[in-house]
Amino acid sequence: MRTIYIARHGECVANAQRRLPSSDSPLTEKGIEQAKSLADDLVGQGITTIYSSPAARALESAEIIGKRLGLAVVAEESFRDFNFGSYVGRKYDGSDSKVTEQLQQMKNNPSNHSFPRGDSLVDLYRRVVPGLEKIVRENPEGIPLLVSHIYVNRHLIGVLYGICEAGASEIWQPNGCVYIIERGEIRYYLEGKETEGYLKVKPDSI
Repeated sequence: MRTIYIARHGECVANAQRRLPSSDSPLTEKGIEQAKSLADDLVGQGITTIYSSPAARALESAEIIGKRLGLAVVAEESFRDFNFGSYVGRKYDGSDSKVTEQLQQMKNNPSNHSFPRGDSLVDLYRRVVPGLEKIVRENPEGIPLLVSHIYVNRHLIGVLYGICEAGASEIWQPNGCVYIIERGEIRYYLEGKETEGYLKVKPDSI
């Protein structure tokens, strides 16, 4: 496998409300349009297989893309979203000091901090690496697309490029954006525009 496309789902209700998302948060109308726009960008790119996180927002996005490309979607448990545990549904816009504290602790200590009743970044690494290995194994010649989440995707890119957990946490990917990793180079499509290099902007949603 020389090429892999790694996309983030369209905006979901939790994103719009700036809340830590549950697995069943659906796409907003904006998120549906983002997925449709991404599907248009991916026409003619030679994608042969679509994998998705089992979360509703990722599956819905992947199915919109799959319908456009004429491909079925394979839900893969390895790529389920980071679990925020007992903090799911709480706002991360700075108005909830406990959420801010948890996010800061994870940033300061990415190897050891876990959300109460939820994941650590180490848990995420242990989950996504076997999933990535499966994609590589199943697509020796094809071009797979994965539709997943910001935490999953940034750490997949970290694995592919040998970036440490702290470094991977700085990689950003807006809703409806796809990274194209090809022969060691990385570029992305966002809202119909192709650009070279990493996309790094100030995070304003999860």
